[in-house]
Amino acid sequence: MNSGCAPSEALLLVSPAMLIMKIHHIQLSASYDIYASHILKNPKWNAQKNKKVFGHCARLHGHQYRAIVTVAGKINSESGMLINGYDLDALVKKHILEYLDHHHLNEADPFFKTHLPTAEWIAVFIFKKLKNKLPKNCKLTKVRVYETPNLYVDYPN
Repeated sequence: MNSGCAPSEALLLVSPAMLIMKIHHIQLSASYDIYASHILKNPKWNAQKNKKVFGHCARLHGHQYRAIVTVAGKINSESGMLINGYDLDALVKKHILEYLDHHHLNEADPFFKTHLPTAEWIAVFIFKKLKNKLPKNCKLTKVRVYETPNLYVDYPN
């Protein structure tokens, strides 16, 4: 069926500007290194069970964690950004790095008095601390925490 338009005329019905306007939802991820120590020891268990479950992690040790924070939302039409990277960095520094980086996680925050500082609980901690601190056009969608280069957790998954 012929629409009455030549092929080149049909392509002009959707301009590049219209295509750009339709792309308004985006995700942005930023990565942060956290150097911290911890001990994985359940106080309800004896030393033998802690050693069996946690191995060498039942002793004081440290990690170079990597936390990746992912936010999503609409691109600001004036700035062309979802969030300024400097602003996100400042939020993460104030609400996360000040508590965790170069600290002993078991004592870093009251949260870790009731939750063992595993990569899983660190991801939950970061998510809960950041989720209400972002600008209204941004939503925290995921926190990924690497405990080692080969082991990471995502929250929420």
